[in-house]
Amino acid sequence: MQNTPVYDPKVLMPFFSKSGLIVLIGGVLILYGTKPNNEMFFCIGAALIAFPSAFSLYRGLQYRRYGAAFGRLIVIGLCLLPSIYLLTKQPSAREIASRNELHGDLCPSWFNMNLFDRYVVFRHRAWCRNYADQYEQTSSVRTSAGQSTSNLWK
Repeated sequence: MQNTPVYDPKVLMPFFSKSGLIVLIGGVLILYGTKPNNEMFFCIGAALIAFPSAFSLYRGLQYRRYGAAFGRLIVIGLCLLPSIYLLTKQPSAREIASRNELHGDLCPSWFNMNLFDRYVVFRHRAWCRNYADQYEQTSSVRTSAGQSTSNLWK
């Protein structure tokens, strides 16, 4: 009987292909995204893992390998299901009550930010968009007042 080494470098070869590197990066992002405030990294990592599987699904259907394509479809669903849950989960009653108390302090600054700051840097305050009707009037009054004072200096 021939002794084979436990560590065979050929086992790692699939991770050094293009799709293997994408899956490896997705796995790292999923691990980083398991921390409480990093859900977006989890979603991006799951999407990165699902992308090569979707490409493989397309290839399987193209060559009429329906069993393999069905397996890839299950992998895609398992990758994207936690992401869909994280993006669509509803806040608890306690969170809603605290948001109703704090929106007066936190939301005016959120509405003055640009799009990148709103939905990437301060994505944990994206719930402020639910209070947009209360802050649209103040921003329109503020811009009209700013225009009238700028006309005075001309």
